[in-house]
Amino acid sequence: MTVRLTYDLPGAGWADCTIVIDGQALRLSASYLSDALDDLTGAVIAVLRGEECASAVFSEEPGEYRWELWRVGVDRLRLRIFWSLPRWGDGPHDPAEPIFDATCRLRTFGGQLLSELQRLLREHGEDGYRAKWVLYDFPMHRFTTLASLLK
Repeated sequence: MTVRLTYDLPGAGWADCTIVIDGQALRLSASYLSDALDDLTGAVIAVLRGEECASAVFSEEPGEYRWELWRVGVDRLRLRIFWSLPRWGDGPHDPAEPIFDATCRLRTFGGQLLSELQRLLREHGEDGYRAKWVLYDFPMHRFTTLASLLK
């Protein structure tokens, strides 16, 4: 099973994320209106610690991607991503229908996220990350917690 997660900071206050699970792929973005990477890392940590479900938000301008992470059995993760426009928006989609729905090993997904966090830290450093992401610091506490949980 292939699991790949990439997270890039192409410009000030913007992030691009690509998720691939078993041939299913989605590319999405986030603005600095939410602390997307910290939120996603916190959700993965919660599920690794035994929570049945956790969620994360990638805010857009306008709209948002809502990630739902569900623990399936002992070591599986079901990831569902939903897209919705603000309540005043009129989109051609049903925000109750996921635009991405896939299952993989929980530790594999967590490991992919940890690898991206390590790469971002190497590439930008904490100060460079803050300069790129604008309102939020690199999620160092969650990074170290995730690394500890995956040992």
